[in-house]
Formats: sequence, C-alpha cells, structure tokens
Amino acid sequence: MKGLLSFKRGVAVIVASVLFSLSFCGCQPQGPGGQDHKFDTVGYYAFGGVTQSWVNYWLDCGIDTIELLDIGWYFKAGDRLKAYQEQMKNEIELAQKNGIKVYVVLLTNLEQWTGPEDYGNGSGKVFDPGNAEKMAERLAYIEDNIKYWNMADGFNLFAGDPGGVLGLPTVAGGLTFYIDMGKKVHALVKEHAPDAEYNLNIWAVSQYVQAVANPQSVHFWHSEGKLGRQIIEMKNLLGPEIGIEIPGHDYYRALALRLYEKHDEYPESYFPSKEDVAAMNEKGTARTWAFCHFLMDELDDGDTSGNSRTTLPSLNTRYIYKYVESMRNVGMSGVIAGNATLNNYANLYAFARFCHDPEATPETVLREYANMLVTEEGADQLFEVLKYIENDANWHQKLPEREQVPLFETTIKTPQEAEAILQQVTVRTGSSLSEFSLPETPDESIRKLKQRIAIMYNN
Repeated sequence: MKGLLSFKRGVAVIVASVLFSLSFCGCQPQGPGGQDHKFDTVGYYAFGGVTQSWVNYWLDCGIDTIELLDIGWYFKAGDRLKAYQEQMKNEIELAQKNGIKVYVVLLTNLEQWTGPEDYGNGSGKVFDPGNAEKMAERLAYIEDNIKYWNMADGFNLFAGDPGGVLGLPTVAGGLTFYIDMGKKVHALVKEHAPDAEYNLNIWAVSQYVQAVANPQSVHFWHSEGKLGRQIIEMKNLLGPEIGIEIPGHDYYRALALRLYEKHDEYPESYFPSKEDVAAMNEKGTARTWAFCHFLMDELDDGDTSGNSRTTLPSLNTRYIYKYVESMRNVGMSGVIAGNATLNNYANLYAFARFCHDPEATPETVLREYANMLVTEEGADQLFEVLKYIENDANWHQKLPEREQVPLFETTIKTPQEAEAILQQVTVRTGSSLSEFSLPETPDESIRKLKQRIAIMYNN
C-alpha cells in the first residue's frame, strides 16, 4: 500500500487544467479500457543499479514492479560471472524486501563472452538461432541464472535488440526461432522457479524475419504488429501461464511514425488495438503489459535532432500522458516505463501518476513536481519554467507534425526569463523538504535545470 499512498505525500492538491485535457480529446483511441480502467501493474524497466534511495523513489512514485536486465552474457564464465550473479541476487532481494516485485529480463540468442578480459564490450554478439549447439549453450547459461535468481517474481524473454537474425545474412530467420526458445525458457522457469511468472516481451521481434530486420525500414515496424498478432493467434502459447509485453511503438515511437509518414504507409490498425487485447483476454492471458522505452528520455536509438540533450533533464509529460491513455483505452493490464535514469526523474513521476490517476494531466504533475523542489512562493514560477523546457524537447521535434500534441501555454518566452526565475527561487531544505523521496537534492535538480536552460541560448 505504501506505493499507492506515498506518491501523494507532501504534494499540493491541484485542480487539473480542463483546457489542457480537452486538447487531447479526439487523439486517443477508444477501447474496452475507458477512463475508469485500472492498471494492475505500474512498472519500471530499471535496467540495474538497485539502491535503497532508488527504491524509496520508485515506491513514492507508485511503482510496484521493476524489471532488471540479465547481462550475464557480458562476463566470462568464472569468478566475475559469479560475482555478477550475486550482485543481481542482492538487488532482487533488496527490492522485494521493500515490497516491489522484480522481473528479470532474459535476452535470446547471444553468445557468452569468451575473450581475454573478464568482460566484453557490452554490445552482445548474436549467433544463428538455428545453431543447435550454440542455442543449447545459451539455454544452459540462462538455466544457471534462473536457478541463481529463482526468488525473482518473474522472468521475460526479450525478443531482439540484441537478438534475432540481424547481421546474419545466411540465416533463414523466422518467428519460430523466438517462439521455440520462449517455450524452452518457460520450461526452465517452471522447473527452477515454479512460483515465478513468465512473459514474452516482443520488443524488436521483427529482427527474427530476415527480410524486414532493418529498423530504418517501414516494413520493420509493420512487421512488429503482424508478428505480434501471429503470436496472439497461436494455440497453446499465451494464457494463464504466459503473459506478453508489447512496446506499442505505433502510439509513440518517433522513428516508426516518421517512416509511416514518409512512405505514406500507416498500419491498418495500430498495435495493440482493443481487438488484440480482447483476443488475449479471451485466451485468459495472465498479463498484457505495455512496454515503452525511450519515452522517458530524449533519445531514440541515437535518433536525435538539434543538440544532444540526453544527459540533461528532459520533460516529455505530454507524450507520456498520451501513451498511458492509449494503453488504458485499449485495455492493457499493465504498463512498464522504459529506463529513465538520465536526470529525468519528473518523467517517471509523471508516468506513475498518469497510470494511477486517470484525471491527472501533464500540468497537474509538473505543478506537483515544482512544489517538491522549491518553496510554495516560487512553485508557480518554477512550474512555468518546467513547461518552457518541455516545449523545447527533442521528442516533440522529432515527431511528424500530425503526431505532435499542442505545446504548453507558458508566460516564459526566452531562456533569459527562465534563467532569472531559477536564480530567484528558494529550494527546499531541512524541515521544508517534501516527504517525497527524490533521488537527488532539490538544489542539485535546480542546478541541472539551469544547465538545460543554458543550451537553449544557442538555438
């Protein structure tokens, strides 16, 4: 209960902006979820690095589940790999001790590092998924990790990126490779972690089809929906024992949406649709989770415009709102936010607020966030600065015009005005600090906002 209650602690109760909410009317798909639809899972792909301070922040945001990436393939077998396994075990147990469920993300056809050093370069070497010997070796490593982390609440098998047949021109490819591996990993989970849940995560599943494996091709993104629907239609796959995680790229991904516009080839139906969710529910699918990545940040596979701002605070609350509402309206049972550790704490807060409260708006959460950082006298002014920064976000600029949502109305017109406000506001310290567990001090947050404003002078 702490996560559901504490994310409201210490924040002002603000009346949502009716005009802003109306600006989104008509651009959201209608489905079985509806305005009152409740997500049973509000999660975060934390990647790694679980600490008590992060756990406190996630709980206060309202995050109930995290996903941690298994990068065991990155280490050479031996002491270094064992040390990694123990570190991951400790992180899982720390999160669980605080009431957060933990899923472990397993990658598909990657070779184990065998180089001279203790670890590789982190890129992941893909092998031919039709190579029975190498597949058996990979499954043996996965089995060992499942045994070591059998206390985890769940596991999921990430389809691609890395994984699939990308970069292997001699491979025939095909969805069968992923599904076959998915079933084998499920059997390992049932054997060694019988209490754990299991999902298929179809991120970059198109990389299993050689002809469409290039994400710079419009066919890659069309294929994601087609292959996803094939998975939904398969017998004896999704159901009470196997859930699914779907990116929902059609609803937010700048690269995909620009390719649709460039080639004038839009999907007949965005994936997932309300019909897709209904079909999964009819099968009794245990979990239908949306899994968005990049949306918490300003990057998109390095696909940026203008200055690279990925290490400074960015705000995408309007698009996070749009995505969450889309997944609510089609009826997904949960939503997992992508990794957002690049000083974008406000975005994760906004994501969780939108998931828990259908009436929350981007203006609501930005005003609340401003009140956490500075005293009440300056919160209204900082609120204007936050809106001004979001209006300058790369994410908005990268989208086709037809996919852009209206900018915030703000009293600030120039970087100089925003900078002057940041110089004047009084940050919260000591007894005035919000009870909300921020991952850094308000003073540090304001300092980074000043850096973000500074680069706008040159644009």
